[in-house]
Amino acid sequence: MALASLRSLTCATEVRMALVSDVLMLLILGATAWPRQGFAVSERAQFLWGTAAALLPFPQMIHLMTNQFGFDRAGFRTLVLSPVPRPQILFGKNVAMLPLVAVVGVVDLALAWIVLHLHLMVLAAAFMQVIAAFFLTCTLGNLFSSLIPIRLGQGSLAGTKVSRKTGLLSLLSHLVCASALSILLLPALAAFALASRAGPAAGGVNLLLSLVELGLITAIYRRSLPGLGRLLLRREQEILRVVTQEVE
Repeated sequence: MALASLRSLTCATEVRMALVSDVLMLLILGATAWPRQGFAVSERAQFLWGTAAALLPFPQMIHLMTNQFGFDRAGFRTLVLSPVPRPQILFGKNVAMLPLVAVVGVVDLALAWIVLHLHLMVLAAAFMQVIAAFFLTCTLGNLFSSLIPIRLGQGSLAGTKVSRKTGLLSLLSHLVCASALSILLLPALAAFALASRAGPAAGGVNLLLSLVELGLITAIYRRSLPGLGRLLLRREQEILRVVTQEVE
């Protein structure tokens, strides 16, 4: 399931263009900041910059992860007829997104390390936050993909003509995902507050809290799959109707 979904994504010209544009944007931002000597950040601010770098790829990815069946179009019939348990379909769809997130995330953290001179402990915490953000976005993406499916036009990341209600709900789903990602700022904020008193130990606090947060979010994701799989099973006929209909 993951390999089939990954091949579908990588064969879609619009997805490749979006991925390349994200990487180019990060490289341009890094090149712009590189010659600026005043761009160095303080020891306390490094925690916030590390988390910001970890979350930077996800606003672009939310569009794909909250509408995972939009690219399937007529191919969604294969999933409806498939005997594969619906939780495994969702898991496969999520795993297919992981390489795309990993490419952008690694480039982003590498640039943050080079340009901002982040400490290795801050980078380690940021890497955990990338993984936590991925599982958090997948959990919400699995929910919204079943509730608010939108057929994506061929060769475009834009949805086909939809009602105002569907468009508003889609916008709200993106806002919910973006707001939920703010939870991942908590370890950095705690370390920022403790840095003036705890000194180097604040880096350990950031790393430890990021690890705890990753464990909690991963557990929530794992426990959500059966319920979201049942939701997909109930909604798959409606999803099929939406993603296969031709819209003038």
